[in-house]
Amino acid sequence: MAIVKPWAGATVAGIATDSASPVALRSGPVDATDPGRPHTAFERIARRTHGVVTPANVLDVLAMAGVAWSAPRLDRWSGIAVAAPSYLADVADGMIARRTNTSSRFGELVDHVGDKPKVFLGLRAIWRLRIADKPLLAAVGCYNLANAALTSYDFVVNEEPQIAVTRRAKRAMFATTAGVGVQAIGHKIAETFPRLGRLVTWVGAILGYGGVLVFGVPTTVDYWNMARRGKRRSTLGRRR
Repeated sequence: MAIVKPWAGATVAGIATDSASPVALRSGPVDATDPGRPHTAFERIARRTHGVVTPANVLDVLAMAGVAWSAPRLDRWSGIAVAAPSYLADVADGMIARRTNTSSRFGELVDHVGDKPKVFLGLRAIWRLRIADKPLLAAVGCYNLANAALTSYDFVVNEEPQIAVTRRAKRAMFATTAGVGVQAIGHKIAETFPRLGRLVTWVGAILGYGGVLVFGVPTTVDYWNMARRGKRRSTLGRRR
């Protein structure tokens, strides 16, 4: 679940964001403990569980289960049918969090950390099944590894973590994951229709490599810049 940062010129809780910043600013979690407004059932549950049990987090858990089941079966239509919505959940979770007013810091952590095991589990399975181009798998893996490293660096070094998921990061995740998935589908189609399968595989390559170059690399630069803007903790010991 993501706390998606607003674009320049938008407002959060009545406070305008910095329109000069090339990277959208972090928006804080919704205060579900505010007694001055009514709460939905989702908000009450989120408040009582400190942001752990929310619709978006439940979706992420189900998606992880779907990926775990489908990963060794991605060379079959049944595996592809389960994997596709499981990965698309990464695009929908932030929207669900905002619509239900249940965004939280825990959800942001899940969004940063939870996506990576799903990606690497899928990449490993596809590599072993040989149903996508290995250079593309390596590029997507390196991109995700770099972002995971920057997120960990931000959490350890800064007093308050600065990195938050942006729209560009979501687009990068969608494009790269979809590119690899389309290649796997193309490989399956090629078993019956070789020419069509090769065409679909090429489309997957364009989508995957394009996602890394157009969205992925700029996202990594954004993450680095966000991490650098944070206030460094005096010691790297226990978090306050």
